[in-house]
Amino acid sequence: MVTPSLTWLLQSPGTLITNNANGRISQIFLGLFALFANSWHSRSKVAYFSSDFEKTILPPPFSIFENGGGPGWGRVLEFPTMNEHPTLVLASNSPRRKDLFALGGWPFEIIVADVDEMPRANESPRDYVLRLAEEKARVSSLRADASQVVLAADTTVVDGNAILGKPADPSEAKRMLRQLRGRVHQVFTGIAVLRVSDGHLVRDVCVTDVPMRDYSDAEIEAYVATGDPLDKAGAYAIQHADFNPVASMSGCYASVMGLPLCHVTRLLLQMDVPAQTDVPARCQKFLNYSCPVFADILRGA
Repeated sequence: MVTPSLTWLLQSPGTLITNNANGRISQIFLGLFALFANSWHSRSKVAYFSSDFEKTILPPPFSIFENGGGPGWGRVLEFPTMNEHPTLVLASNSPRRKDLFALGGWPFEIIVADVDEMPRANESPRDYVLRLAEEKARVSSLRADASQVVLAADTTVVDGNAILGKPADPSEAKRMLRQLRGRVHQVFTGIAVLRVSDGHLVRDVCVTDVPMRDYSDAEIEAYVATGDPLDKAGAYAIQHADFNPVASMSGCYASVMGLPLCHVTRLLLQMDVPAQTDVPARCQKFLNYSCPVFADILRGA
């Protein structure tokens, strides 16, 4: 069996791994290789490998693309090299935002920003999420390369004029869920995109009406017991399959999850960073949701 060494792979960008049983790299080898290389800060196409290979765990910013090696090749593994940086930085450690952002096909890395999320006195929900998104982008940019563009977002739940952040404990989570039950509230997501080289900043906000279903006290108790609400603004995740808190949707589902991709696409175009995929199609497929607003958002309506 031919198994290239790790050193050989690292020193040989563009290496072809043959599409036959004797030339396959094991999932274990690829997984270890990906974990080892994850400390690097940019991406370069390095290897094609067999279509027999189905899946391994690749930490961000790794990606697997279909049929990148031409006829007879099933996958392309992209991973960082030491010479370049990915174009984009995502200033978030949220698994939901990482999953959504990856749908655009942009090469990116994660630089987490730690900022104070306490609302200021008399601060409107719109100003609040835009301020936090900008602060996150600026904090992350301090550790980014000058060639990079940083994207940050902040999402909050708003009931009337009251900003509902992450609950401090299970009791507050239950109170929030009772407050939102059977009523329509709004979710605000602010987005900030900062070009490190010259400090150019663009911002946008997405506001979505969210009608909650009339769930029972017993459902609230069961959901809070899972621990899921404790790191969510408003104490709920719209995508939670068991609790399923939302009655119906007619706005941007991705924004309620934390990252309105059509708004992101529009902002990145202003930075000359076009999407690498059909973002609306991939987003709707990923969320299993027929979005009625994406065309208007992309047009800037």
